[in-house]
Order: sequence, then C-alpha cells, then structure tokens
Amino acid sequence: LNHSIQKLGSEREYLLNVSKRTENAIKDVQGQAEDSIEQVERVINCLKTALDNRFDSLKEEINFIQTAKVNVLAAQRQQFEDLEGVNKIGVIGATAIAEALPTNISLIHLCLRYNFVYEKGCVDLAKMLHTNRTLTHFNLSGNHIGVGGAVALAEVLKHNTALTQLHLTDNGIGPEGGAALAEGLKLNRSIVSLALDSNGIGAVCGDIVQALGPQSRVEVLELYDNNIGIAGAHRIALGLQSNKVLRELDLWSNGISDEGCVAIAVALKSNRTLEHLNLAANKLGDEGCTALADMCLTNKTLTAMELNWNSIGDDGAEAIAAALRTNEHILSLNLNGNRIGNRGGTAIMNAIKANRTLSILDIAKNEFTREVGEAIYSTKHIQITV
Repeated sequence: LNHSIQKLGSEREYLLNVSKRTENAIKDVQGQAEDSIEQVERVINCLKTALDNRFDSLKEEINFIQTAKVNVLAAQRQQFEDLEGVNKIGVIGATAIAEALPTNISLIHLCLRYNFVYEKGCVDLAKMLHTNRTLTHFNLSGNHIGVGGAVALAEVLKHNTALTQLHLTDNGIGPEGGAALAEGLKLNRSIVSLALDSNGIGAVCGDIVQALGPQSRVEVLELYDNNIGIAGAHRIALGLQSNKVLRELDLWSNGISDEGCVAIAVALKSNRTLEHLNLAANKLGDEGCTALADMCLTNKTLTAMELNWNSIGDDGAEAIAAALRTNEHILSLNLNGNRIGNRGGTAIMNAIKANRTLSILDIAKNEFTREVGEAIYSTKHIQITV
C-alpha cells in the first residue's frame, strides 16, 4: 500500500509538472499569437497608409491631366505648350492631350520631353496628328516610344502636311523604327528639322539620308550617337551625292572612322547645299582629315566643320591649313581635343594669317607648345580658342 501511495504521489507530481509546462506553453503560444496579430495589424496599417498616399497622388495626377486637357482645349491664343519633364504626364496624360488636339486650331508648339509617354501614348498622339492641321513643332524626346511609336509616327509623316519640326531624341527606336521613319520621309513634304539622336538606329541612318529625295524639305538632320559605323557612313555618302536641300548634318559620336569620313568627303565634292557638318568624336585621323581638306578645295557651300575630339595629327592639320589658304567659304572650324603638335599648329597659324573668311577657330586641347598656342592666338582678326 505504501508503495502504491508513493507511486501515486510521483505520478501526481509528474502530472502537475506536465500541467504547468502545458500552461506555460499555452501562455507562450498566446503571447506569440498576440505579437503576430500586432504585426499583422501594423502591416495592414502601413498598407492602408500607402494606399491612401497613392490615392492622393493619383488624384493629383488626374487633376493635372484634366487641367492640361482644359488648357489645350481653351488655348485660343496660345502658341506654345511646354509640358517638359517634371510633369510626368504618362500614358494617361498623353492620351488626354491626344483627345483634345484634333479640334484645336491654335496650338502650334507642343513639348512633351521626358514624360513617360511610352509606345501607347505615342500611338495615341500619332492618331491625333493624322487629323490635326495646326501643330508645327512636336518634341517627344526621351519617352521610350520604341519601334511601335516610331512606326506610328512614320505613318503620320506620309500624310501630315503641317508638322515642320519633329524631335525624337533618346527613344529606343532602333534599326526597325529607323527604317519605318525612312519610308515615311520618302512621302513627306513638310518636315524641315528632324532630330533622331541617341536611338541606336545604326547603319539605317544612311537609309534615312537617302530617303530625303527631291520632294524633301528637311534642312536640319540630327543623327548623333547612333552607332552608324563605316557601313552607315557609306550609305549616308550615297544620299549626300544627290541631296538638294540638307543644310545641317550632325553625325557626332558615331564610330565613322577614316574610311567612312573619306566616303562622306568624296560625296560632298558634288554636294551644293550642306553648310554645317559635325563629325566630332568619330575616331578620325589624318587620312579622314586630309580627305575633308581636299573636299574643301572644291566645295563652295560648306561654312562650318566640327572635327573636335578626334585623333587628327600634324599631317591632317597641314592638309587643313593648305585648304584654308585658298578656301573662301569656311567660316567656323573646330579642331579642339585632337593630337596636333607644333608642326601642325604652326601650319594652321600661317594659314589663318592668309585666310580672310574664317571667323571662328577652336584649336584648344591639342599637343603643341604654349609658345605655338600664343602665336596662333596673336592672330587677332578672328575669334580663336587655344
């Protein structure tokens, strides 16, 4: 009996311990559950706050879009609407403006640079341009319109007769979009200034130049930073041989190199309209520069050349100097940031003493000595940067 009592006592103590541990475990679980509930409640509150803030932000965006639409509709005397950058009107805003402009009869300049318009917004704006007859200047740069946006605008170019300036810089158009624009330009008779810089169009830029046939009115074409390369330069040269209207061509930073430059220089011997050529930062050396100098001996229309940030040395500089002695048309020459030494610098100095038409020369950041630089600068009849 005593043994049984002792055994029961031990079991009772064991059960009490189990009960106590269970009670503690239940308390822990309850505490954790309460903590979890508090965490969930905090997350819910944070989400609610975020949603409230986003709702307020959307209301502000909607108000801005509605205001922009009203402004466009009511612009009876307005000639310029600048919604650049900071407005971030997005696709919804672009669509709202597109809906307002078909019947507008006063707005002629519209700038929507860097506004997150994207392809969808561009397509809607393009639809508007099929019917709008007053808008003449349209800037849609930096909106990531892509191939689809370029294709939509190419269709506009085939029919719209009011638009004279179109800026599409930095839009990821690519070769396919560039090809579509080239087809549109073949039929266009109104665009005077076209900017397609930094679009990765590549050698297709040459097709764009070739598209500027007898019907074209394009006088200013910006194609800088498009990775045109040698093949693209040859295609551009082919277009320049027959072009009758282009006055300014910007090919800055396109990897054209000496071979591509030679092709362009040969083409310009027969060109009678181009006045301003930018070949800066194109990996040009003495061969390319010599070809351009040879072109200047016969070309009578080119007035400005930008050859800065290349690798032109003394031989190229001497060739340019020889051309300057007889050329009576070059007014501005930029040779900044090349590799011209004392021999080339001295040749340039002597040439500009004899030349009476050059008015601006930038020859800074080259490799000639300070003494040669001072001698060049002492030629006071022109504006010189050394």
